[in-house]
Amino acid sequence: MSEPVSQSKVPAARIDTVFVPVRDVTRSAAWYASLFDLELIYRSEDGSYVGFRFARSGPGTAALTLYQSSETEPHSHPAFNFYTPDIEASHRIMKEQQVTVSEIHNETGVRFFHYWDPDGQRGEVVWFPE
Repeated sequence: MSEPVSQSKVPAARIDTVFVPVRDVTRSAAWYASLFDLELIYRSEDGSYVGFRFARSGPGTAALTLYQSSETEPHSHPAFNFYTPDIEASHRIMKEQQVTVSEIHNETGVRFFHYWDPDGQRGEVVWFPE
């Protein structure tokens, strides 16, 4: 049974999607789908939005939505990260796929590396003990 929702707070249950601006939705959708185990869950009629969820996820898992934009200036910090149970394998696979990646960093028990997508946006793959 769920807890009653406070009348003074928005009854939001989760972050539903993360939006990533891209110059070419088709190219970027293929790029992300080739690297991560994503399944297409939404495509706008005009093709300017494409949404994915992890293929092995259930309801309540945040989605990744790519959207067409002419403004894709790289940010100084990743907007989100992908969690992986195997940071070394993830790093190796991305390098094998010719993705530009940083070295694996270790900070206080959290291991991570950065990658750059086709538009130069910096993303992150992270591992930590769960």
